Amino acid sequence: MKNNYTHIIMVLDRSGSMQSIKNDVIGGFNQFLEDQKKVDGQASLTLAQFDDEYEVLEDFTDLQKVKLLDQNTYVPRSTRYWYSFLPYSPVVWVSLSMYPNNFSSAYSKKRWFLWI
Repeated sequence: MKNNYTHIIMVLDRSGSMQSIKNDVIGGFNQFLEDQKKVDGQASLTLAQFDDEYEVLEDFTDLQKVKLLDQNTYVPRSTRYWYSFLPYSPVVWVSLSMYPNNFSSAYSKKRWFLWI
């Protein structure tokens, strides 16, 4: 493990229920990214988004080279429940989602917490 190195994994919910807070997600992610770029040390980022599909936008990208989100790169659509998504996610992740709109019929809260 490298000293003074951090890898950030960000997973964004882009299901249709996120449409009402689309600009907040974009702004929040972009602010987080700008803040992290100012922190001393080396960092990389993996950025994925999900709905009924899983898409990786950045994969272990040097943090200084990660692009900001915009209206074209973050587009809420379709449906997917975040409990259902977990088996496909990385081990450590951050999810921006509108709870409680994202309940799963496939995976229970108890099972979800067992994965964590």
